[in-house]
Amino acid sequence: KKRLGKYVALLLLLSILTAVGLFPLFIIPFGVLSVYLCLVFQVFMLEETTSPMAAFKRSFDLVKTNFAITFLLLALSFALTYCLIPGVIVWAMEKGNLVQYLAIPVQNYLDVLPINQILDEFLASLTDMTPTALQVSYEIMSKVDISQFAPEITKMLISLIVTGFLLPLRCSWFTLLYKTFDFEKTEELRKADSKRGK
Repeated sequence: KKRLGKYVALLLLLSILTAVGLFPLFIIPFGVLSVYLCLVFQVFMLEETTSPMAAFKRSFDLVKTNFAITFLLLALSFALTYCLIPGVIVWAMEKGNLVQYLAIPVQNYLDVLPINQILDEFLASLTDMTPTALQVSYEIMSKVDISQFAPEITKMLISLIVTGFLLPLRCSWFTLLYKTFDFEKTEELRKADSKRGK
């Protein structure tokens, strides 16, 4: 409760960084920066006196000597928890025809929504001010029935749910990484202090 304001400030800072970092010009620098800042939450939560800005600095300090291993763990966790595991589960559910069964409520929901009407009105408004090539694509798009996308939407929802359930796995990996780096830093400082004391 005492740190709620600081936690909100941390989330705001990360949100602003992410919004700026996803701008096409900054994607590569943001990718590198995200490796350095991947331990911000662990630092903030486990070091209770740390402010949001200090958590950014501490994460940077912990990762800078261990960039390669941090990058590999980040890449592995992304590949496993965002791509491979959700992909395998969606594939298995698709092979077992569960996706078609789970798509029924999504189909019913799409049937109730006036998506086709909204899309038709939007595309019609574009044809008044667009060249002939886009008018042809409007004619093609106007024949698309949105309700046929229910299985694809269902697969995306399943993947999103599985990814959400894998969050504790990602958090535990990075907490262990933080503990390892923190222990190494503490040992380095202890050895430096003992050398100075001699």
